[in-house]
Amino acid sequence: MIVTTLTIVLQLSCLLLKKQMGDVRQMVLEGLDDVDWSGLHHAYGPATDVPDMLRGLLSDDRDVRMHAWEGLGSAVHHQGDVYDSTVSVVPFLLQILRQDTVYEPEYLLGYLQDLERHTWIRTQSP
Repeated sequence: MIVTTLTIVLQLSCLLLKKQMGDVRQMVLEGLDDVDWSGLHHAYGPATDVPDMLRGLLSDDRDVRMHAWEGLGSAVHHQGDVYDSTVSVVPFLLQILRQDTVYEPEYLLGYLQDLERHTWIRTQSP
């Protein structure tokens, strides 16, 4: 169910973001604090640290960004597993991707591609 939900969220988020107008910079991480992260989980428990990981991706400091990517990779999408927090992260990653300046876009696109690949594999399993 989480896998199907992730696919739907990813597709809907893409459509909604393409239609939105206005200053994309103001939109980045909009609604991040409205998510009940304490009610979501990742590989290590409650996902309360996820907002800081997402904010870290926008840092001018490369070390902070790399730490954020390590956190997302090890907790939110751990060894191909998908959690309820994984689904909630996708719209914010898409918001970041829409920025004029995206740090390490290859990481962001690779992460989203990896999520999609694992989602597709899970939907093909009997």
